[in-house]
Amino acid sequence: MQLNGNPVTVIDISAPTDSCCVCGEETWMDCGLPCYEDEILPPDWQGEWGGFTACQECHFLFSDIKEPLPLLEAKRIVMERRANRLGAG
Repeated sequence: MQLNGNPVTVIDISAPTDSCCVCGEETWMDCGLPCYEDEILPPDWQGEWGGFTACQECHFLFSDIKEPLPLLEAKRIVMERRANRLGAG
């Protein structure tokens, strides 16, 4: 891109993608999970929380949990599921 004949670098600060908070894969920012202090929280959580980007697979796996789930445990579950899919194919 150029401006007045000079090259310009454009940095998009509103990128439509981000890393999934569970598996780390780059994903569209259309799904998320409630988290607080390295735990995924149930949808009816009454305490403090923040919304974090999640890929569709992780969102659907963990959006209906009943108790807080440590992110490391969630990541282990996802990686195990993916390994099983690869082994079954």
